[in-house]
Amino acid sequence: AMVCTSPSTAQIAPAPVVQSQHHDRGHRRGISRLLNGEARRMRRDELNGEIQRLLADSALNVRECMVALKVLGQRKLWQEAVGLMKSMSFRRLEPDQFVFNKIISICASSKEGLPAWDLLRTMRQRRLFPDVYACNMVIGALATGGSWEKALSVIDSMKRCQTIPDV
Repeated sequence: AMVCTSPSTAQIAPAPVVQSQHHDRGHRRGISRLLNGEARRMRRDELNGEIQRLLADSALNVRECMVALKVLGQRKLWQEAVGLMKSMSFRRLEPDQFVFNKIISICASSKEGLPAWDLLRTMRQRRLFPDVYACNMVIGALATGGSWEKALSVIDSMKRCQTIPDV
């Protein structure tokens, strides 16, 4: 059963100070490679390597993770997006509602309802308030995949939380 929680703001640890200019240039070059469209031409393994290099950087922050998620979403790489979120948690970068929504969106657009449903449950466990947008994406993905019981459970939990579904 899903539990209702009230909205809260996520605490995001500040990024550590970058220690050298050389290190900073390499980090910014990696981000710019993702932003300037180069990522669209990368093979899947190259893209994963670029994201892993960014994750290894001590100066990585949530905003830069959102850039990586945008690229992963464009390519519908839902497994990599979930892995990125796990890496964020490991690095003490707490994913906020926007990160969860983006990854749920990636899962839903990839027609992966069960991972999206798991993410919705994880949000609630972390006392993040899933919005109508996230719930609708999960319901749609579950329904598309034939998981009607789980889709109905999301609708029921929304009603208990006084959130009106609009699917």
